[in-house]
Amino acid sequence: MKALFAYDGSECSDHAVTELPLLGLPADVDVTVLSVADIWMPEPEAVADAVDLSLSPGLAALRLKTRDLIDAARAVAVSGAMKLRHLCPSWTIASLAVADSPGWAVVRIAEEQQADWIFVGSHGRGAFGRVLLGSVSQRVLTSATCSVHVSRPRPAHPGAPFRVLVAVDGSGDCVAAVRQIASRSWPAGTLFRLIAVLDPRLESVIAWPGIFPSEWARSQEASPREWVCHMVEHFARMLYEHRLTVETDLCEGDPKQELVRQAEEWKADLLVLGAHGLHHGQKRNLGSVASAVAARAHCSVEVVRPL
Repeated sequence: MKALFAYDGSECSDHAVTELPLLGLPADVDVTVLSVADIWMPEPEAVADAVDLSLSPGLAALRLKTRDLIDAARAVAVSGAMKLRHLCPSWTIASLAVADSPGWAVVRIAEEQQADWIFVGSHGRGAFGRVLLGSVSQRVLTSATCSVHVSRPRPAHPGAPFRVLVAVDGSGDCVAAVRQIASRSWPAGTLFRLIAVLDPRLESVIAWPGIFPSEWARSQEASPREWVCHMVEHFARMLYEHRLTVETDLCEGDPKQELVRQAEEWKADLLVLGAHGLHHGQKRNLGSVASAVAARAHCSVEVVRPL
């Protein structure tokens, strides 16, 4: 597994570091810790290191300032890498600093490195405690082609089990999310809740064959609610088979609101959902439900895109 960890030294990115051991990730992750200086610098960076003596004092000072900023970004990346090595000693960890627009840099580097996952804090420096996502995490969620984990700190509950709410709708991305969860080695005591939200969109998908899997529509008389219950039970069995503690739930309403509300009421630490629903097909852009939920959830969010 290859991962890119966007680290800026903020409280949210530090929380993302401490949250990693709770996610049951493999022991052989190859991760790059990336810090981005929000400046423009010519390529290669060495060009900016050579201060031209013919420049005016003002321009020379500006060049030195940009060099100092990229040096500071390198120091932040090294600091994040050291913290990761302490918590995840079996991982292969490197650090990297670049000069770019932060959100676009994370997406670009992830594509260049063919990362399977991006880990990022919900907000940068000075934005701790806000509900809506920061501009960097929003850009990464929207534009990344791989799965993204957005870490959002919650009030500490010492001794309480880690709680994972998983949204299921029968889509290919949803199947990938459940399989991803089943494949991990979660800490003992982790609790899972599978939830489906029945709304007019899901009902309309059920009405047409070939989209909603036929094995869940067991009877001509069965209601959409019963079909969705079969689907939730199917995914629950996938997790039961891996000896995970799972409960299920089905509610009605707008998924964009219900998933956020259910996560808050259940005191979830992490909400997992696919990047696209059944009606989105193979579109690259982030689905509207995933986008809205990730932006407004009060807990960490994983948006899964199939590999």
